[in-house]
Formats: sequence, C-alpha cells, structure tokens
Amino acid sequence: TWCRPCIEEIPTIARLSAHYRDQDAFAVVLVSDEDPDVVSRFAQAHGQGLAFFLVREGFPASLWEESRPFTVLFDCSGEIVYRRRGAADWSHASVKHVVDALLERCSGRSPVAD
Repeated sequence: TWCRPCIEEIPTIARLSAHYRDQDAFAVVLVSDEDPDVVSRFAQAHGQGLAFFLVREGFPASLWEESRPFTVLFDCSGEIVYRRRGAADWSHASVKHVVDALLERCSGRSPVAD
C-alpha cells in the first residue's frame, strides 16, 4: 500500500489478468501482510478489481523477499518458475509469451490470441 512501484504496476497486472480471464489454469493473486483495513482501502482505491489476500502467519520462506514489488509465477504443479524483483509491465508481450507457454504445458491448449 506504500510501495510506489507496486501501485504503478497494478494496471499492467489488471490487463494481464483480463487477457487470461477465461483460462482456468491462470490466476492473479496479490498478497499483503499489512493491516486488513489498510489493504481493504488500498484495494478499493487502486485494486482495479484484482483479488487481494492477507497473510496471517507470515510468508512462506520460499516467497519472502525484502524487495518490493516481488512477483512469483507458478506452473500448474505449484512449482516456482519465475521470480521478479522490482516493477514490471506485466501486460508486455514477453510476459504473455511466458504465460502462454505455461498454460500450454499445463493444459495442452493453444495460447490465447491477442
């Protein structure tokens, strides 16, 4: 809620999410360990309809990173296949290429057309 690069990348995350909205094996999850009221107000102001989840007991060690934003992509078996420190344009064609490959590997279906 305080991280300017995090706020700036949310629109690109929302565009990526919208692009893959019909894919069963694709989900966008934004996670915070901040106060629930703060996160709720932030989601209403900046969330663009994305789902926000709160961590109650602390992040798993494999997902913890001091850097913000910190983004992780998982494959369909739950394995981490990509880690990114810092902001990114998540709606960029290069990201879609990676997501398409993961979806194809997981489902055997063709990638989503632009």
